[in-house]
Amino acid sequence: RGFSHSIMFLMGCTFVVRKISLFYGDVDYSAIFAISMASHLLGDMFTKAGVGLFIPFSDKRIRLPYTIKTGGKIENFIFIGALFAIFNIFKKLI
Repeated sequence: RGFSHSIMFLMGCTFVVRKISLFYGDVDYSAIFAISMASHLLGDMFTKAGVGLFIPFSDKRIRLPYTIKTGGKIENFIFIGALFAIFNIFKKLI
């Protein structure tokens, strides 16, 4: 979880997604992309390793006070719950 998990990477990718979205169509997907990526970073902040949010300016890793062991039962429970929620959302859209 290096540079690809930093705020600089998030901003750069969001900018690229915005430019591509507007070039190929009239719908801007950059906000959806940014929210999705930011929620991924937030989830990784629950791991013991944390996230280098401020790379390349600082190597300090940021993590939340409550961390979960990756690959553990809690992570699997959250993952299965998220899958069910996503499945139900898409089921209603179809």
